[in-house]
Amino acid sequence: MATENISQEAKGFYKLSWLQRIGFGSGDLAQNLIYQTVCMYLLFFYTDIYGLDAGDAALMFLIVRLVDVLWDPLVGTYVDKHNPKLGKYRSYLVFAGVPLTGLAILCFWNGFNDSSYLVKLIYAYVTYVGLSMLYTLINVPYGALNSSLSRDTDEITILTSVRMFMANVGGLAVSAGIPILVAVIAASLQAAEAKDLPLEMALFMGLGSLPSFIFMPFVPAIKKAVGKKNMFYIFLTVAIVGMAMLYCISKFMDMKENMTLIYIAQFVKSTGVIVATGYMWALVPEVISYGEYTSGKRIAGIVNALTGIFFKAGMTLGSVVAPAVLAYVAYNPKSVEQTPLAEEGILWLVCVIPAVLLVLAMFIISRYELTDERIDEINRAIEQRNA
Repeated sequence: MATENISQEAKGFYKLSWLQRIGFGSGDLAQNLIYQTVCMYLLFFYTDIYGLDAGDAALMFLIVRLVDVLWDPLVGTYVDKHNPKLGKYRSYLVFAGVPLTGLAILCFWNGFNDSSYLVKLIYAYVTYVGLSMLYTLINVPYGALNSSLSRDTDEITILTSVRMFMANVGGLAVSAGIPILVAVIAASLQAAEAKDLPLEMALFMGLGSLPSFIFMPFVPAIKKAVGKKNMFYIFLTVAIVGMAMLYCISKFMDMKENMTLIYIAQFVKSTGVIVATGYMWALVPEVISYGEYTSGKRIAGIVNALTGIFFKAGMTLGSVVAPAVLAYVAYNPKSVEQTPLAEEGILWLVCVIPAVLLVLAMFIISRYELTDERIDEINRAIEQRNA
């Protein structure tokens, strides 16, 4: 794989081959197989199968995020200051990949049925904290590698599109594949009929990744046609429209009789979210280059670590806000029928609050001043200074 030491070409910057782009993107595919599985199913496993109290599990998730706040910057700083023999970034991917996979398996191991609750809780802490720390040890240098493969803004856009495409392949395998796989295994053990498979759930979850395969390959062309900021505005607006559709269908129509409209709304929402948030990662190399231009130091590891912290902070906030809202509206997880207030609370979590945050994101993006032309000038200046 190319590194920052390769001679530049094209506009003075290195262009990658499609094999290199796909090779890099496969890292996101692999990470998402683990990351999405943990995000979607680990809490359910802890509370419904492993036997942890929901409060203890929630506290553990919060503590792990606090550990990340300390651990992630340390990893970023270490990565920036060291140059292992197998490559500044590649070394961590080589040595931490297998342990990460092993810990992911151990997190879902249910072998303490005869042990005390304290032993089970300690095991959950050790394996989950270890998993999170190892994930950072891979994700930070992997993210930093993105900014070191090329300084060409067009190349970074293509690379990010490939990366997000591959990431959603992993996400689709988890979100749609696991429910079907579990149901097939359960059906074979219990002689259940095929009609019992959760196909509607798998379809709905799969629609969350499908737009990536349709639109991400066209992101470089869309960006070239409308510009960086306008692309964000367009797709964030599309996401808000999709959320409004979901809200209106759920509020004013019979959901069971209008599942096709639900699927369409989910597809529209996912299209906006996937393209906008996916392209966001193309801005990280720009920030790294700007920092190098102004300070003379290239801190790719630290920038990616801080980006990861804010990403995890958002997840933690979601894990706090969602239960709080559900508790306020008296949501009953054991009941199929919910009160009107509980149903409204669910819609606020799924549609209204995310839409408000996307409007806030538009405002933040409006303040971003690094155009492609400015970034190209900065990168040329850095190359001349380092020559």
